[in-house]
Amino acid sequence: MKWTLDEAQKQLPSIINATSQEPQLIYTEEELVAAILDPELFQEFLNWRQKATKTSLAPSYLIGIQSR
Repeated sequence: MKWTLDEAQKQLPSIINATSQEPQLIYTEEELVAAILDPELFQEFLNWRQKATKTSLAPSYLIGIQSR
């Protein structure tokens, strides 16, 4: 759901509860300034990012070694 910053400040408990349904996006005018996620979804993102970082750095490092 999309919220304005003013609405988010007034409705924070409701927004936190709504994260179980979908991420809650907070905007100032047309600019996205925050997203509130379910903790499990956020943990999945952190796990994905950690795996992506581990797998993407090794090939770059090896290419650098081979070109020496």
